[in-house]
Amino acid sequence: EANYNNKQKITFDNKLEMKLGFQNTRGDDLHKYKTNSDMIRMTNKLGLRATSRWYYTAQLQSWTQFYPGYKSNDEKVYSDFMSPFETVFSIGMEYKLSVKNFNLTANISPLAFDYKYVDRLGLSTSFGLRENKHEKFEYGAANMTINYTWNMFKNVSWTGRIYYYTNYEKVQVEWENTINLTINRFLTTQLFLYPRFDDGATRQEGKSYFQFYQQLSLGFKASF
Repeated sequence: EANYNNKQKITFDNKLEMKLGFQNTRGDDLHKYKTNSDMIRMTNKLGLRATSRWYYTAQLQSWTQFYPGYKSNDEKVYSDFMSPFETVFSIGMEYKLSVKNFNLTANISPLAFDYKYVDRLGLSTSFGLRENKHEKFEYGAANMTINYTWNMFKNVSWTGRIYYYTNYEKVQVEWENTINLTINRFLTTQLFLYPRFDDGATRQEGKSYFQFYQQLSLGFKASF
């Protein structure tokens, strides 16, 4: 993160998030390893203070992934770097709340512009583009992004992100939840829960637009 605040009117927040993890599946004879976590996401936000807790904002969110995405025993690539790449520019207002153990920012934008690019033409229709088209541009949409952190107990914290986007024909909703449990000064446990809904993507017959991903990990922490 790299943030600027002139303590008067202007804020400029920048956040880069990167995740890349691999797993081995015994029943998969085609892939020795597949990704189980893969994300590159950049958020840039310019704010102008309106009141003590409200800001006029212009926000740019962009995301893609590092590595090709596969399914078990399937050679087909289902996603890849720049397939898709999506960026959403939105204009609206942001509300900031900070109390003892809880921090929240809610960016509400009645006007948003969405650009989606898919480098692999064979995946175009899978991500809501027309066949054999690399890019798609939409405007006049609405967007909302909520980020929060709750220090629930001494060694337990919960961070989350709620993302909502609609062009009034389709809806995309994401809810990222990360629960961190500190075991001692060196060991931590992290539970990641991620429900998602997107009715703009192509789905298989009989399948749902709803997706759910969960991950439990044990990690080592060092502070300097």
